Amino acid sequence: MTATTIEALFEEIAAAFSALDLPRFRRCYALPCQFVTAQGMMSARDDAEFNAFFEPMIARLRTENFGRSEFEALRIRELGATLALATMRWTRWRADGSVLERLGATYTCRFEQGWRIVGLIGHPVDA
Repeated sequence: MTATTIEALFEEIAAAFSALDLPRFRRCYALPCQFVTAQGMMSARDDAEFNAFFEPMIARLRTENFGRSEFEALRIRELGATLALATMRWTRWRADGSVLERLGATYTCRFEQGWRIVGLIGHPVDA
């Protein structure tokens, strides 16, 4: 049942991100959390730090005619009753239906009154 509820978390993430609804998207994360990307590492201890990480991305996507975000090839590895890793490929689509970009991501998920993200590692799609 854990895999089903974690998949529901990523469906909510996709919906919130597709709407570019940062407060709704934020509720999918537990703070503090960490982000690791090719550009470096950042910890978000509060809403202000979380927003500082995602607001520039959302601003860029708006200028690039972003339409929606979808995940595929979700793989979940349960590491106990309250901890899991989830890896997937994301496709960001423009409003006209063309592909904007493809990304790979691995998340650390923790159960605290529901599944939430506590860590994100961005990586190439084929990693």
